[in-house]
Amino acid sequence: MKQKSLARNLTILISTLALIGVLALAIDMFHQPAAAQTSSPETLTVYLESPTVSLNTGSDMYGQALVTIRLVGGGMNDIREVSFDLLENGTNLRELSCEGAFVETFRWSGHCDTLGFPNANYDLRPRIQMNTGVDALLLNGSGGDAVFGPIHIDNSFTITQPSADGSVFDNIVPISFEASGNAAAVKANIINRDSVSISSVELSSSSVSQYTHSVWASQWDTSQVPSGEYSMQIRLESIDGQIRENLVRRIVIIEHPTTCVPHITCSGWSVCDSSGQQTRICNDGCGTVTNEQQACTPPSSEPETDSNTIPTIQLIQPGQGSTLSGQTALRAQVSGPTQSVTFFYRRSGTTVDVRIGSAQPSSQDATIWGRLWNTMEVPNGSYFVFARVTSPATIVVMSQPPVGIAVQNDITQPSGDNPNPPPAETYTVPPPDNFGSNDTDGDLVIDDEEATLGTDQNNPDTNGDGTSDSIELFGNNEQTADASLDRLITSGTLTADQAADIRARLATTFFEQPTTRGIEAPDTLRITKIDNNFPRVGETQLLISGVGPAHTYVTLFIYSNPIVVTTKTDASGNFVYTLDADLLDGQHQMYVTVTDETGKIREKSTPFAFFIRRAQAVTEEEYLRGDVDVQQTADQPIQNFIRIAVLIVLSLIAALGIDWLVKQRGKETSA
Repeated sequence: MKQKSLARNLTILISTLALIGVLALAIDMFHQPAAAQTSSPETLTVYLESPTVSLNTGSDMYGQALVTIRLVGGGMNDIREVSFDLLENGTNLRELSCEGAFVETFRWSGHCDTLGFPNANYDLRPRIQMNTGVDALLLNGSGGDAVFGPIHIDNSFTITQPSADGSVFDNIVPISFEASGNAAAVKANIINRDSVSISSVELSSSSVSQYTHSVWASQWDTSQVPSGEYSMQIRLESIDGQIRENLVRRIVIIEHPTTCVPHITCSGWSVCDSSGQQTRICNDGCGTVTNEQQACTPPSSEPETDSNTIPTIQLIQPGQGSTLSGQTALRAQVSGPTQSVTFFYRRSGTTVDVRIGSAQPSSQDATIWGRLWNTMEVPNGSYFVFARVTSPATIVVMSQPPVGIAVQNDITQPSGDNPNPPPAETYTVPPPDNFGSNDTDGDLVIDDEEATLGTDQNNPDTNGDGTSDSIELFGNNEQTADASLDRLITSGTLTADQAADIRARLATTFFEQPTTRGIEAPDTLRITKIDNNFPRVGETQLLISGVGPAHTYVTLFIYSNPIVVTTKTDASGNFVYTLDADLLDGQHQMYVTVTDETGKIREKSTPFAFFIRRAQAVTEEEYLRGDVDVQQTADQPIQNFIRIAVLIVLSLIAALGIDWLVKQRGKETSA
């Protein structure tokens, strides 16, 4: 009997301990996640040692300026990265590009490139990222936010040769340029009196004082340009990839001593008049001016049924058959309600439309919209150029017909005893009728098809739901296009022959995109980084960096609805492209591709995903969590699993103990 009592007491003790363990683990599981879910940022005090500033006095920064900070607080060994932002009027302009390191456990020192920023007053804000991925909370020595200023960026840029405006040269023009810091590249763009870029001269670095001074020099051979007045404008690329156009300029006069070399330039064709004629003025640079005339199709005299809402656009410069080089002016004449005008090009024999960029209206004539196109960024060859106008009601109209031109840039540099480059190759300008059927709104559904299918040929999104007509009609791949066309045949909207024609067209236009075409080559093609760039308050640009084969033209596709742009890699295979197109908040995807001569995608990168939040490019983690880091620790799921397993075991022990006691009492009662 004593043995039974002892066993019963022991069982009661074990069961009680098991129940206490269950209760303790349950309390721990419900209490623990609250502490593990939120990681508090480290608090550090920052002292700016260089440049020295106070509340009333500022400090100058120029070139690759020295920046030194001292940190006080915990977690010094857990710092992953130190970076700096420039603020203008309290707004984060963009991140400074700095190279430096901790010289002591608590002191960071390095040089930050200021050449990419206009001279102005700014504030400097340090940012410290910890190994946890959370930015530390930074305070200044007075306990306020760690923002230091005023900081005055004061870079100087000087053309030392030619030494003065109006200098006269007969052949070779020496060029020398000095900057208050080192740069990645310097170029002199030569502009004629018609504001057209006719040449571009790469300058070489001849002297560099580390961080504070650099000298660049070259020469311009004027033997192939007519006598006249030219503007030499300096373009600088900073070490961190920022482009600054027209930093300084110098006016030079070319006077060839003997015979004049004709160099014919022509204005754009005038608007077609009611008699079916249009004219332009051509000048050979040697005093001969001619008026040229050609037949054209006069504007329709029939009244427009919707003339108040549908804009019209006509490309007036360059003219059909022009040969372009360097920076050249693009101009279009627009009538009707206009929200924006964008220029595009398509290489002859391809089906990819590439965005050149947005235009601006002329201050003298609001119906004329224009911009400069640097043709050095595309290979020599034959192209079509056209423009699209978008109305406030999002109606998009394309200029007709596209203008066929040839790009012919001399990429050789004069040197040695033979300064004259070899003659450039000539290119056949494609006739406009080879461009294909009209697609007025540029939505990849041609006008005849839109008339048959009942969509608006002047609006790429007929129902205004944010999805283009082409996606709604044909899907976004060959399988969905086939299924959609089969349904249209079944419903009687299209005949089998009409559907076959559409399939053939889509095979050469719509589907040549990296989402379905091309071979992935991640070792040679990839996007490496996307940074924010704020040229002025209220305007947003994205700096896209990546790598590809050296000296190669690459094409970037930015989705959802694709934006297509092109750029060229340098000798190391790197490229940086500034995208001035607004992107909606949310997730986006980007590819970099290499195409063959027919526009087919040969190789592509793996897709690079990024998010836009409040007009900023952020990572997926930043987008999902906002500005507060709320996350579980890496081992939290494992700890929870162990707790649950122990909880189950203890519960089973308690249940078995209680069951044994019940059975023993039953036996005693029956006895």
